[in-house]
Amino acid sequence: MTGQPLLQVRDLVVQYDGLRALDGVSFDVRRGEFLGLIGPNGAGKSTAFGAIAGTVRPTAGTITFDGRPIQGLAGHRIAKLGISRTFQHVRLFTSLTALENVTVAAATRHRSRRTARLRAQQLLEHVGLAHLATSPVAALSLGHQKLVAIARALANEPCLLMLDEMMSGIADHEWSHILSVLTDLRDTGLTLIVVEHIMEIIDRLTDRVIVFSDGRILAEGNSLDVQAQPAVRATYLGEPIA
Repeated sequence: MTGQPLLQVRDLVVQYDGLRALDGVSFDVRRGEFLGLIGPNGAGKSTAFGAIAGTVRPTAGTITFDGRPIQGLAGHRIAKLGISRTFQHVRLFTSLTALENVTVAAATRHRSRRTARLRAQQLLEHVGLAHLATSPVAALSLGHQKLVAIARALANEPCLLMLDEMMSGIADHEWSHILSVLTDLRDTGLTLIVVEHIMEIIDRLTDRVIVFSDGRILAEGNSLDVQAQPAVRATYLGEPIA
């Protein structure tokens, strides 16, 4: 995780009708880093996430990915550059099987349908869903649907994967498996950004966290050090500053 950052965000502003959802946010993400974005609801972390992925248009500031400015580009163009994302509320083709969902995504990188299907089978095996490959997505549990979403995001062959509250709404045993899948991605050299409220996930998965509050960065550092800061405990954990 040395050299030029993979992602650079500088003075990012997102404004909606006089409300600044982001107010001059700047941070870097190193290659191979697992970064967590945390903060209370409405703090701006998901807005920053969307601006990087191309689903939110910045009002001002710059976003540079692998040396190229990407702020304001459409989401599909950003995806082609090597950024994949998932959504808190799963967005899958519910009428298709798990394998078909991932194959559709793999086809954006592989012209041969056979090759795309083989890649999709490999990814479903990687996330532990090979035995459910032919199951309709609508019949899967929420945890399994989120694993399909991860496999589909990986089918784009990204160098930066962005996960938006993947553990939301699922059982403990399911997020434990998802955490294991994500941890295994370290060996691939992938860079990861996660928005997550479950601090155990942040503690176990990330190298560094950035705490958002009122559209600005309140703190950053490793998870345990950041959580120990009085301002963070007051803003995010609801404890008074001594």
